[in-house]
Amino acid sequence: MVSVDMLTYDDAPNTKPVADLRKDMLSLHHLIHTSTTRLSVSLGKPPPSYSLAQVPLKDLVSQVVQLTSCACSYPPGILRREAIWASEGTIRALAALVRHFEKQCRQGETSGEEYLAKTGAIHDAVTKAENLSNDETEAIIRAWKVNGESLEDSLKEVKEMEDKDGDEEQEQSNEDGGDGWDELGEEFGRKLKPEEMQRVKQIYPLMRFTTLLHAKILSHHILTPPGSQPHPVSHLNNLLAYSNSLPVAHDELASSLYAPQDVEGIKEAAQLVYDLTQDLDQELGVTEASTENLVAERLAKLHIGSGSQSLTWFRKCFSQINSIYNGLVLSE
Repeated sequence: MVSVDMLTYDDAPNTKPVADLRKDMLSLHHLIHTSTTRLSVSLGKPPPSYSLAQVPLKDLVSQVVQLTSCACSYPPGILRREAIWASEGTIRALAALVRHFEKQCRQGETSGEEYLAKTGAIHDAVTKAENLSNDETEAIIRAWKVNGESLEDSLKEVKEMEDKDGDEEQEQSNEDGGDGWDELGEEFGRKLKPEEMQRVKQIYPLMRFTTLLHAKILSHHILTPPGSQPHPVSHLNNLLAYSNSLPVAHDELASSLYAPQDVEGIKEAAQLVYDLTQDLDQELGVTEASTENLVAERLAKLHIGSGSQSLTWFRKCFSQINSIYNGLVLSE
């Protein structure tokens, strides 16, 4: 049976260049695409031809084994994770099609049209795999953008809470019990009390500046100007580790603002977001660059924007985040 359990992790050194591994991944996905089509033609259209299906089935088993080996041959890090995710998507879709034909064979039923959708799912997975990153920096940039979208979603969620201050429609909806919140108790989903709304209004700027900071790091730091020396991958990976944690922290902070609020829970969630911004500051070395010599040194080393003006922006942003966080009054 085809299964994602076939993906095994091996940290043994691999000498094959990433570019060659990517070519192998794409070739194997294309072979799976072809073999899947042949399998569907053999078993999907009545009457099914089990003898013709033997060849593509045998090919698929070999191709999946090679695919998993290739994905796990990537060096540890984001490129390997990306390759494994792509492989898992293809293998899961393929397993669903195999289970469908297995059931058809066991029960002696005709396939109907369901096999077409499952075959299409494999083709879609193969198409997605064609977008594998060419190098680690490209993968980091993609992941950063995805994280930024998640931050924007959480920020929008809290903004909508703030905009509903005094919204009678929300209160009426809760009274009608039409949104299912009543099943969790009358406290859940109710309109925010004035003191709760004040907490939302205090937290929103912290989330807004954090989201803005995250976007600025990408545009004015990670995306280096043409001709500039690229950042060390180790540095970008350090930044990405904090970036990966921010959406989870943001989401927890946004969730903590729904009624009924737990003040301690809000404080803990806000501190987690704040601590991550401090980690980013430390990795960038912005606040540490307090003299003109250090400014020049940091700019030369980290390519923050095109000059001291960008560094000044980062300083002010971190300073604003510090002021907002230290100014929070989240009392009962």
